[in-house]
Amino acid sequence: MRRPAGNFPERATCSFGAGITVNSCTFNSATQLTANITISSTATVGTRNVTVTNPDNQSSTLPNGFSVTVPPPFR
Repeated sequence: MRRPAGNFPERATCSFGAGITVNSCTFNSATQLTANITISSTATVGTRNVTVTNPDNQSSTLPNGFSVTVPPPFR
């Protein structure tokens, strides 16, 4: 059973896939979480699925919900 979208509980966790470290996934409300992430310089460029897992291990995934792009060159 999956929770309906917009029904986030406190203590949910977030995942963005390989090469992305989630430093924190903060509960703001039942409809909003804020993720603080670090993207490795070796992370594969492209779209990623974003998965939110509740404390009871139910999860939901947003396909292609995040993109890793090439950073602009330093000047």
